[in-house]
Amino acid sequence: MTMTTDLVDAFLIDEYKQLVELFAQAVWETDAHGQVVADSSSWRAYTGQSKQEWLGEGWVGAVHPEDRGYALDQWQKAVSSQTPVNAEFRLRSPGGGWRWTNVRATHILDADGSVKKWVGLNIGIEEKKKAEQLLQQEQIRLQEEVSDRTSELASSRQLHQAILDSTLEMIQVFTAVRSEDGQIIDFVWRLNNHAAEQHYGDVIGTSLLSNNPGVIETGIFDTFRQVVETGIADKSERHYNNEQFEGWFYQSTVKLGDGVATTTTDITALKKAEEQTRSSQLLLQSVIDNSLDIIQVFKAVRDETGQIIDFTCAVNNKKGIEQNGDVIGRSLLQVNPGVVASGVFDRMVKVAQTGEPQQLEQYYAHEQFDVWFYQMLVNTVDGVAMMTREITERKQNELRRDFLLRLNDAIRPLADPVTIQDTAARLLGEQLGTDRAYYAEMDETSGNCAVVRQWHRPGTGNARSYSLAEWSMPGLIDGRTRVVRNTNSDPAIADDQREPLQRNQIGATIVVPLVKEGRLVAKFVTHQRAPRNWTATDVSLAEETAERTWAAVERAKTVEALRQSEEQFRLLGVASSDSIYKMNPNWTRMRLLSGKTFLADTNDPGSSWIQTYIPAEDQPWVQQVIQEAIRTKSTFEREHRVRKVEGGTGWIFSSAIPVFDKKGDIQEWLGAASDITARKLAEEKLHDSSRRKDEFLAMLAHELRNPMATLRNGVSILELTSTEEPARSTVEMMSRQSDHLERMLDDLLDVSRISSGKIELKTERVDLVSLVAQAVESMQSLFQKQGRSLKADLPATPIYLAGDATRLMQVVTNLLTNGARYTGEQGQVWLRLREEQMQAVLEVGDNGIGLPADQLSSIFELFVQVDNSLARSKGGLGLGLALVKRLVEQHGGRAEARSEGLGKGSVFTIYLPTLMLPAMQTPTPEHQASEPLDSRRILVIDDNADSAQTMGMLLKLKGYEAHTRNSGQAGLEAAEQLLPAAILLDIGMPGLDGYDTCRLIRQQSWGQNMLVLALTGYSQHEDRRLTKEAGFDEHLVKPVDLEVLINLLKTMLDRNHKITKLK
Repeated sequence: MTMTTDLVDAFLIDEYKQLVELFAQAVWETDAHGQVVADSSSWRAYTGQSKQEWLGEGWVGAVHPEDRGYALDQWQKAVSSQTPVNAEFRLRSPGGGWRWTNVRATHILDADGSVKKWVGLNIGIEEKKKAEQLLQQEQIRLQEEVSDRTSELASSRQLHQAILDSTLEMIQVFTAVRSEDGQIIDFVWRLNNHAAEQHYGDVIGTSLLSNNPGVIETGIFDTFRQVVETGIADKSERHYNNEQFEGWFYQSTVKLGDGVATTTTDITALKKAEEQTRSSQLLLQSVIDNSLDIIQVFKAVRDETGQIIDFTCAVNNKKGIEQNGDVIGRSLLQVNPGVVASGVFDRMVKVAQTGEPQQLEQYYAHEQFDVWFYQMLVNTVDGVAMMTREITERKQNELRRDFLLRLNDAIRPLADPVTIQDTAARLLGEQLGTDRAYYAEMDETSGNCAVVRQWHRPGTGNARSYSLAEWSMPGLIDGRTRVVRNTNSDPAIADDQREPLQRNQIGATIVVPLVKEGRLVAKFVTHQRAPRNWTATDVSLAEETAERTWAAVERAKTVEALRQSEEQFRLLGVASSDSIYKMNPNWTRMRLLSGKTFLADTNDPGSSWIQTYIPAEDQPWVQQVIQEAIRTKSTFEREHRVRKVEGGTGWIFSSAIPVFDKKGDIQEWLGAASDITARKLAEEKLHDSSRRKDEFLAMLAHELRNPMATLRNGVSILELTSTEEPARSTVEMMSRQSDHLERMLDDLLDVSRISSGKIELKTERVDLVSLVAQAVESMQSLFQKQGRSLKADLPATPIYLAGDATRLMQVVTNLLTNGARYTGEQGQVWLRLREEQMQAVLEVGDNGIGLPADQLSSIFELFVQVDNSLARSKGGLGLGLALVKRLVEQHGGRAEARSEGLGKGSVFTIYLPTLMLPAMQTPTPEHQASEPLDSRRILVIDDNADSAQTMGMLLKLKGYEAHTRNSGQAGLEAAEQLLPAAILLDIGMPGLDGYDTCRLIRQQSWGQNMLVLALTGYSQHEDRRLTKEAGFDEHLVKPVDLEVLINLLKTMLDRNHKITKLK
């Protein structure tokens, strides 16, 4: 219904208002959107809302929490559809509690037809609701009466049916069906009310089990039978999910003749609501239980006048239970009476009454608590929700920080030790509120504690000097702070020690001993007459004050001592080889005090010391170090270059300390400078000598490798051609010794490179299992030749790490070579690899000569061998294990050795960090033909004729067509003439060297795809880089193993042939 503007105007006249107030308890109005914009005294009188609440949160704030959703839904539907509101729900009562009301509202249209506002009224229906409740109770009573009197009303079936049909519950009557022996085997429908018919249809006279066989599974049939047989009524809730039904039902069953009468109520919606409520409660409880704060809700307890006299806990999260225990339903004042004295209770009452939230930080020292906390209080329905967070540590840190700042500010400018002691004692005593505080220094000569100055409250006696023998707390030399809360009862104090404390009116005390370099140098003491429960913050402040007082006193003493000893420094400088100098605070001017005069004063205001004496290229970094020392007020200490007074540039070691004035500011710098020019020159010479040594070793390696290559080639020729003894045995012996000599040379050069930091790892992803397997396979021939056995235990899955495969192979090979060398005939060497906790663990053990305990660490040092005749007889330089250790450490790992002693074998273990990477599929290698498919012509170019000749002979013995040349130019011409499949080219040749020869070959059309291998005595990393840049396909180091060379030639020539065929 829509009201016109004229009718609204008429409504507002006094007569109509009086008429409305006769049947309405409140009249009110809102804007077009339902927002309260005008006061309604009748509404506030009816609900007890304040004007601020009415105009602020509006009518919703007065609605019962359980009805708010319904009320808002009704209102929003009316606003959106512009239809009148007619809803019943509960509103707040001025005296507390809730009452039912009928809220009616209609919209008022403006001249243009839009909604101008809403007007509404409240009609109290509390009596109506009570009547409905009584009616419902009466209905229940009638239902029970109907059940009890079913047999009596059989003659009045029509009336009975009408009564039954008037209820929403399903009412049914069943008669038992019995077997011949009298057992109940079924029930037959005799009566259904209207509600039952809607569910079951027309089933009168039909079998219960035929229509609803699910009654057996759910137990309903057994219940019916039991009620008939015992006469005892049954009331139960059941979940039924059979036939066409699925839901929850409440069923009351009574005996009726030889059958039963049932009343069934569908409670499915109620059950779902209960389940949702439980889920919401569990979710809410889970959320608040996961909070790090204490979250509690309290319900107000009121007296007869409505005043709040207590609170009971209604909600408590896990954190709250941990702190207060299970307090649900208990009185707040009984559990925590301290809330009254602390003011927490009054704040809770205020929030509950006004609805205004509060938050604060407060110290609470009641019950079992001694804490600071942050607390937020918000209003709930007739109660308070409280969030509490402990902030004790933060507050203590803030208080501690503030005090220490005040302490630092107070003592920093002081230069007098006594004033420092007095100031620190006063500040600590006032901060802690004690009666007395003092700093006592120890006199080592007399053994007395000297109290020079102390702070005390008026009426408290002064402390005095006393001997440690009088002191009732012996053992302070251990440096532990003594904390006494009650001198009369503290068990740490012996009975005979209490009397001195009581005589000096000490009821509680903190004593901080200051022990420096094992000596008790001072004590800081504070105490009071009454017992006291000292807090951790109290003790911490006392200890910090003691340390800072000692530091300030010592600083003041040092400054004074420096002032008094300036002349002594002058005299010392005269006798010293150093220059003693002073600098002004910002290091712009220097004054030489005494000593050697390689520096001079800089008093010219137009030039600074650093510009005068420091070379221009060094000035920026020297200036930076000086500024940092000035900023931090710390010692300046550096080696740097200077321009000497006598001319030229030298080196000095300069050390200067700041001298402070009474305010703690830098007054000047006092320093000493030593001329270290000679030492620096010696270091440069040593560095140059080391560089020349490395160059010499590199050249030595090259020069030694050439004759070694010739010898190796000659031995290989003899191996291929000698078939009879003793020549065969002699050749094998020469081959072994050649291998040994080559390894010693490699180890010596590697140690030199590692020691000088010149080995750079080519890090890549390496499968250590595959690498170790290759190393074991390559070493098997050595072990077989020497009559030793080698067994390896490797995991089935890869172990990946980041490393240099070549160097890791060297590590494994050196360990295996070491094992073979130091085991006797028929000796056994074993290897085991595994992964543990992101580490690869490789163990190589043997049953050889073993190690004494004192050499388990030194065995990894350079040139160290076991001091044993058998070990000495095996030769070697003692470099293999040193290389192992250094290479493993370069990979981020470590190496260890263990042995039960000489003659009991050894185990060497290395640990290397692994990678967490998935295994990568290793590509299947292409089939390598046993023989290359094209020319077998090889050209050897080497200025060492013997080396070239023997290499040619070896190649011919292996079936190749070999040609040799002894210079780069001759080799270039032969390459153009012969067009060989591969060239073995030396590097260090006179005239046209190997690099240039290779470049010239690559520039020719016939040489662009030719296989060119460097065969040289140069083995450094830089050498390999240069060969690659020059165009070589591979870099081989003399003397090269013949099998390695032949296999490489086969592989690379076969690959070149395939590429040529593809093209």
